[in-house]
Parts: sequence; C-alpha cells; structure tokens
Amino acid sequence: MRFSSFWLILVASIGLRVPGMVHDFWFDEAWSALLVREHVASPLDILTRLHIDNNHPLNSFFLYALGDRSAWIVYRIPSLIFGLASVVLAGRIMSRRGRAQAIVGMILIGGSYPLIVYSSEARGYAAMIFFVLLAMDAFERYLVTRGWPALTTFWAAVILGFLSHLTFVHAYGAMLLWAGYEARARRGESGAAAHIVGTQSVPFLFLAAFYLLYIRHLHVAGGEPASLRSVLAETVAATLGTPAHGAWLAIAAAALVLMVAGGLRRVGRVDRGLFVFFLSGILIVPAVTILVEFRRAVFMEPRFFPRYFLVSITLCLLLGAWVLAEQLQKGGMRRLASAIVILGYVLGNLWQVADFTGYGRGHYNEALAHMSRESADPNIRVASNSDFRTRILLTFYGRYLPPGRTLIFYGGTSPHAGEADWRIREDLEPTSGVPRELEDGRGHRFRLAQRYSFYGLSGCQWSLYQREPRP
Repeated sequence: MRFSSFWLILVASIGLRVPGMVHDFWFDEAWSALLVREHVASPLDILTRLHIDNNHPLNSFFLYALGDRSAWIVYRIPSLIFGLASVVLAGRIMSRRGRAQAIVGMILIGGSYPLIVYSSEARGYAAMIFFVLLAMDAFERYLVTRGWPALTTFWAAVILGFLSHLTFVHAYGAMLLWAGYEARARRGESGAAAHIVGTQSVPFLFLAAFYLLYIRHLHVAGGEPASLRSVLAETVAATLGTPAHGAWLAIAAAALVLMVAGGLRRVGRVDRGLFVFFLSGILIVPAVTILVEFRRAVFMEPRFFPRYFLVSITLCLLLGAWVLAEQLQKGGMRRLASAIVILGYVLGNLWQVADFTGYGRGHYNEALAHMSRESADPNIRVASNSDFRTRILLTFYGRYLPPGRTLIFYGGTSPHAGEADWRIREDLEPTSGVPRELEDGRGHRFRLAQRYSFYGLSGCQWSLYQREPRP
C-alpha cells in the first residue's frame, strides 16, 4: 500500500471520529465513570467489586488510571486510539490478499458508522474490536511462522479482548473452530496439530480464572429489552450505513446477504480455515449466543443491542473488502459496479455520521444548565419518568452546576415528588411527538420548555418540562 493512501485514509478516519468525542457522556459512560469514582480504590476492585455488566474491565481501568477529571473527553482518548489502530490492522490483515484489498479494507473499517460511534466513547467496544483484529492477525501469522512473537501476541489479544467486552466470545469461539479445523487438516504433519491445539492453553487458563473471579458473579443491571427482530434490522442497516426502515432496510439486507455469500465463497476457495472463522464469527457463534440468551432469560425479556454484534459487523466488512477489491481489479463493468458500491457505502455512512455529529448522544449538561438559569430558587428540584437512568445522569453532570446551585432529585415513590419544579421525560428513541403539557398525578401541571434529541446507537432524548404556577 502506498504511504499516501495509508495516511489519507487514516487522517480521514481521525476526522470522522474526533467530533463524536466532544458530545455529552450518555448513560452508560456516565454510569461507568461513577462506578469507578465511587467504588474502586485499587485496580483489583474492578474485577472483585464491580460485578455488573456495565463494567467493561479494561475501560474501567483506563477510567481509574486517568483519575477524576472534569473534562470527560479525556476518558474517550483510549477508544479513539483503539479505533484508529483497528483501521491500521484491517489494512495489515487485508494486505496479505493484495494492495487493493488493504485500501478497501481500511476504507470500510475507517468509514463504518457504528465503529466510528464506538471509537469515540468511553466504553470497551473499540478496544474489543481492535483485539479481535489483533488476535486474527496473530493467529494467521502463527499458522505460517510457528513463532513465539505471533503466539504471545495472540494470547495477549485474547486476554485483553475478553477484558474489553465479553462479546469478544463471538470472535474467540470462531477462532477455536478455526484452530480445530487447522489441527485436523494438519494432523499428518509432525507435531503440527499439537502445536495448534496448544495455542489455546493460555487463553483457557485465563478464562477459567476470569470465570471464577468475575463472570460467575456478574449480573445484568442495565438496558431496556428490545425485540431481536428490531435489533437485527438495526444491525444490518448499521453494517452498511443505511437507515433501518422502509426500502433502505430491504436494500441493505439484500446487499449484505450477497456480500457475505460472495465473500464466503471466495474465502472458501483459497483458505478453508479462514472460511470456518468468518462463517463462525459472523453467523454461527452469534446464533449460539442468541439461543443461550433466550434460554437464560426464561423469566425475563432477553436483552440485545446492535453493539453486541460488532464482531459480526467487522468481519462482514473485511469480507466485503475482499470481494470488492477483487472486482475492482478485474476491470470493465465489474470495476465500475464495485466502485459504485464502495462510493454508496462511504456516502451512506457519511450521512449517518453527519447526523450523529449534529445531534450527538444527548444534551444532558445543556438541559441542566437551562434548569439552572430558569430556576429562581438555588435548589433545582427535578423528577422524571425514569428514576434510575435520570438520577445517574444528573449525578454525573451535577458537578458542572454554577456555585451555589444544588440539584435535588425526587424518585417516583418519594413523598416529596410533588415539590419538583421540573420534570424530565426520557425517550430511548428520538421523537418529536412529545406532549406540550404533563401532569404529575398530584394536580401539578408542567409545560414543555425544551426538547433535547440525539441520534443513533447511543443516547436518549430528554424533554424538559417546567412546572406551571397555580392560578
């Protein structure tokens, strides 16, 4: 790959990610920061005390190491670094297939709307994707070199991948099947099968310890249930950067099926082990985890989010890069068609990123500032339709109030809830159809003062209502 192409794509990737870093912390980020601030006295506490699914251990370690800072953008820097490194790794992995494959791979990963979102927020997803690509790269190199550098890199990537986010299991499960295939295919080579099986020894030891120390104590505490169908539709649309409704969704689904089928067919011809890995990582292992989640959640609604399928999204994009680059190299109408598909992908994702940049993940600090300006009393009394989530966000942003202002939050069961001067209506989907007035059930009326929307995969909408004086 020419250096000019490499640096152009990398600079563009930076430019797409940095604007998202200045947005407000949304609920999951704020909760993570508060958990670390209030419950972590040493790094070991992250694994021994924070047994909650909102704790992404590696991200929590960064939050702890960076200390208590008022500029929350600092906490997003590790994700930015991991996100950019993933673009570079995608180029490295695809460069083994050819220069065109490397360039297209970097374009698809660097311009992916969901990967842009998650590499600009203080969570574990950007790191997890980086370690998926690093583990894939290292294992592929180990199959050729049988060297210690590749093997130890693979071990480190697996360990840090699980510490980043547990959905790394989608990639690792696929890698186990890949290793199993390679061991079986090379059983005639002296010691080859044993060496390949041995690559999993350290990860297995780590997972045993990780399970005993952390996973078995973990409980799910956040996230509103959503139907699997709606989540899969949103995931399909996010993969290609299209809206998740109407004809756009049908087009995205058809294009994704063609891309995955064509990619698997091509990979299967040149490398059966990689075929097993891609097929398992995109479809088989995620399907198994979905079945496990339904079985686990017999007495409660299962929880799915598009971000839980980021491994599938990433592997789909690598497959797409492989196929599109080969079509570019064939010339004629195939080159033209491939160029149009790549251009459409880039424009679709840029459209989504532009909306995300404009609306952000919510405007919680701005809402708090509005209440502070419009409250005559130094005590800002607030109630909400979502006690837990709103309390977390208000607690996080309360430190940014002007001196002399005090925030008081009343839960729905509080005997003093009728004293609230403000009500916050939370909506998990952006909507302009909010009522102009609300009543709190105690005879108090509230009029809509401001609506603070958001866009995309992270965040929530706040509609701010101010209490009307009694006639």
